Amino acid sequence: AQDSAEGFAVLALYDLTGKPKLLDAVNVGTDQSTYFRDPGKLAIGPGDDALITMSTHFNSNQGYVGTILILVRNDRFEPIDQINTFDENVCAYKRTQDLSFQTRGGEKPYAAIKVTVTDATKPSGESCEEPAPKAVLHDISVTYRWNKKTSRYVADADAFKRLSAENEKRF
Repeated sequence: AQDSAEGFAVLALYDLTGKPKLLDAVNVGTDQSTYFRDPGKLAIGPGDDALITMSTHFNSNQGYVGTILILVRNDRFEPIDQINTFDENVCAYKRTQDLSFQTRGGEKPYAAIKVTVTDATKPSGESCEEPAPKAVLHDISVTYRWNKKTSRYVADADAFKRLSAENEKRF
């Protein structure tokens, strides 16, 4: 529907040797606008990358972002995780949740991926009806490591699930 928050964006994987052949496709559209994050990929091994997409929409004072981390393996897309963040800008304060990505080399066959959400609340200094919160800055991190037994990346914590649940209470 026109007013639906969820979008539809197909990410397709092709073999371009000879005549192009579709290998896999996945819908990465979880919101209205979908694109590759910056950076759009992370090197996780020689010739191997994890892709990073994001979907977002904004209301007057709220921003919703869903970031999907995807492994390309054996000619298929394998989602690693979806990280949901939420920004708000009201009279008394601005709260942002910014993502950063870091690979930790040396692990075989794929490097560990550390994802950090920096959650920052900054009072605006304006005279508002609601009281201004204290300035707060803290990092929430999860490291994904390749599990040879299950042949997939596994998170070392459920911190992003807890963050998503906390954010939903603020909608």
